[in-house]
Amino acid sequence: MSMLIGTFIGTLAGWKGGFTEKILMRLVDLLLAFPIIILAMAFIAALGPGIKNAMLALILVWWGQYARLTWAQVLKVKAEPYIEAAISSGASGTRIIWQHILPNINFVILVKMTLDIGAAILVIGSLSFIGFGATPPLPEWGLMVVEARSYLIDFWWYPVIPGLAIFLTVIAFNLFGDLLRDILDPKLRSAL
Repeated sequence: MSMLIGTFIGTLAGWKGGFTEKILMRLVDLLLAFPIIILAMAFIAALGPGIKNAMLALILVWWGQYARLTWAQVLKVKAEPYIEAAISSGASGTRIIWQHILPNINFVILVKMTLDIGAAILVIGSLSFIGFGATPPLPEWGLMVVEARSYLIDFWWYPVIPGLAIFLTVIAFNLFGDLLRDILDPKLRSAL
């Protein structure tokens, strides 16, 4: 959801420019001025603890990164000669965005999304660890680690196994994102 919201706002700001761009990018600057986990904690404190509220809070605080990335990519692609040719041939803004701009920036957004899945798992686990995320009896890795802390001396595997699951999942998504970038990036493809 954050990717969709951020991509829409970034594309709108990059394509429209002017006053719309200034307002939307200042909103993104305001959002990015705060650490994600602190802002998410503030939203969860207002909404109440729970996994649904934690995920909603992450959606509300994570979209700014996608908006900034998409905005920069749209500005870069918008300056290309084929976009000028499409504009001068009379193509509508919607058609240019869907047929020329988004297909040329989608690999960047997809790679960021795969990397952010791992980061979101870490943030959700951290929020659960400090009491803002999942609540018992929901099986969530961060909650499992916090509940197993008291058994660390005698039964070390209780907290280690969920922590290892978080670690391996985050590493897997990061490696997948790196592989996806290698496959989809046109500059890397032409170099190979």
